[in-house]
Amino acid sequence: MRVTKWGNSLGIRLPKKVVEAMNLEAGDHLAIATADEGRFEISKREILGEFRQGQGVMPARARARRKAR
Repeated sequence: MRVTKWGNSLGIRLPKKVVEAMNLEAGDHLAIATADEGRFEISKREILGEFRQGQGVMPARARARRKAR
């Protein structure tokens, strides 16, 4: 993979095999942590579950519903 410049950030494209293995879709959130020197780990974050526990923000694709008065 090649690191590319996207605006003020750097980015990588995930290979199709990785996307399929992790069951990723556009808009999913990932957590990236450093592992050993020169390595990192990627895990899929379940943002809606964190929101319900008061630890995150509501994802854009989630819908809030109001009770009818």
